Amino acid sequence: MLPLLLLLQNPAVYDGRLKQTDVRIPRVEATVTIDGALDEAVWRSAARLTGFTQYRPIDSRPAADSTEVLAWYAPDAIYFGIRAYEAHGNVVRATLADRDNIDADDNVQILLDTFNDRRRALLFAVNPYGAQEDGVRSEGLAGAAGGQNAGFRFDGVIDLNPDYVYQSHGRLTPFGYEVEVRIPFKSLRYQSGATQDWGVQVVRITQHTGYEDTWAPVVRASASYLIQSGSLKALTGMRRGLVMDVSPEFTSRPEPALGHHAEPEPHGNRQPRLLAGRSRRRAGHGEPAVRAVFPREAALLPRGTRAVRYAERADLHAAHRVSDRWSQADG
Repeated sequence: MLPLLLLLQNPAVYDGRLKQTDVRIPRVEATVTIDGALDEAVWRSAARLTGFTQYRPIDSRPAADSTEVLAWYAPDAIYFGIRAYEAHGNVVRATLADRDNIDADDNVQILLDTFNDRRRALLFAVNPYGAQEDGVRSEGLAGAAGGQNAGFRFDGVIDLNPDYVYQSHGRLTPFGYEVEVRIPFKSLRYQSGATQDWGVQVVRITQHTGYEDTWAPVVRASASYLIQSGSLKALTGMRRGLVMDVSPEFTSRPEPALGHHAEPEPHGNRQPRLLAGRSRRRAGHGEPAVRAVFPREAALLPRGTRAVRYAERADLHAAHRVSDRWSQADG
């Protein structure tokens, strides 16, 4: 339940064209369902980012289509709601695209410069159905030459390799489209201070016109793109929670060891076997390694053992030669 006082407040409006780019978004102890419908009460108290400006093909012009971005944050996540108005009728391009493959669709990009250094920003993009594209946008000389590595841009480098965990959902509407985005703080890296200032920029790309609009006005002749972004001011009380990376390993199912009267393995199966997982080492490595276990050794080892860890240099490539010598001795 939202505080009554919060519901009675008029939401703050920040017009990019009027240079109102220092944003204070409300902190609310609430959650919403990420379904693409901005109908929960908390959205009525969110800060509103309006007044987009055209960046491509000609900068500093008012955007042809209106865009409204709603923003607020809870202790564990930051939320964005996007209303993209389309004045030209049913021309919105949207598909159920794969991740990082929405460049042919209409889309909205949220750039968060969580260290506020205006050199690098985390990119969270969504198309009208909520399909995601994410990565890192960086300033630097590598982007100055354009080309494929810079996404054919001259204003920075976009790296789509990072994949972040966030939720998004969208829908087409009579006025255009509407998208809801939740970005957990545990998916972000940011400063350690109790109060945070982040850089922020919102970009809208419209396919049927080829226009690219930004909330904070950006001049293409400037030496830096991100330095012209706006700011999220005085974020506080954020909790990342437990962040854990888990790397599962698979171990083969134990099998009975070979006894003296057990049927020997066929000659064609006399191949060294290794323990499944990440513990393998290449030949010549000086650290403890995992050595192959040969069929004749299995009778002397505990059940289920498929590898022996030892501190000598492992020469796994010699395994075939040893196996061949055993085969000749059996003959």
